[in-house]
Amino acid sequence: MEETWQVSEVVAALTKEFSNHRPPVEAVDCATWLLNRTPTDKVTGRLAMVLSVDVLDPVDGTEQAIGKWYSSGAVSGFYPFTLLKNGNDWLIENFR
Repeated sequence: MEETWQVSEVVAALTKEFSNHRPPVEAVDCATWLLNRTPTDKVTGRLAMVLSVDVLDPVDGTEQAIGKWYSSGAVSGFYPFTLLKNGNDWLIENFR
């Protein structure tokens, strides 16, 4: 059976996991986006960095994912991850 996740579940899990992170981890719709500008937090008005993950098709019992970060056109990047299922949790097996 293929496992599916809801975006809200992922955001809730990340928010809980990094509850003390500054700036706080929040859903992408909490940011204001302007063309060629750094995103800002809608609540605080402070500059924000947007993190996202694209999950690829499973390969041999593992999930491949690309983690992206964006703060402006000149300040962005990505990392590929391999995740391994461990019971109900996913563990990062490696990243490049």
